[in-house]
Amino acid sequence: SYRKTGRCSFSKRENRDDTTSKDMLVVTMTVVMYLIFPSLCVQTFRLFDCKKIGRFEYLQQDFDEQCWTGRHLFVVLALGISQLLLFVVATPFLGLFFLFRNRDRLTQHSVLTRYGMFFGSFKDHMYFWEVVIALRKVCVCALGVFGKNIGAERQAQLMLLLLSVSMYLEVQFCF
Repeated sequence: SYRKTGRCSFSKRENRDDTTSKDMLVVTMTVVMYLIFPSLCVQTFRLFDCKKIGRFEYLQQDFDEQCWTGRHLFVVLALGISQLLLFVVATPFLGLFFLFRNRDRLTQHSVLTRYGMFFGSFKDHMYFWEVVIALRKVCVCALGVFGKNIGAERQAQLMLLLLSVSMYLEVQFCF
């Protein structure tokens, strides 16, 4: 802090191997987003999860709420689309943006400190693979929410297919 060192918490690093408060803030924010990302995806998808009962569709989470009319339509337009764009789409691509921007400096202390958890275990040219993993998480969440309609057996088969293909690609290209 400023009182102890006499300089701002977000001032430039004096030594290349120093870890700054800004580094720790970035790590904290990325870890929190990394941990809550699947939950955000599931909550977003649940806004769109409707089941046909008779002539109408009803929200799977609340069968009193008819889909695509009234309050549900308002919530989908006001929150659902923005959550879909912000959490499900933009979050992985924001990570890709920061990794792409630093792709030539992956071995520098500041980049390793801030983003190393996303690319540290992959080959250097595969620094972006965590985004592929995030997209896999999106698919798993979507299958978990929307897959109820196809039955548990098909849902499990699709999940196994998705995970098998994903593991094969990771082993082939990343390690």
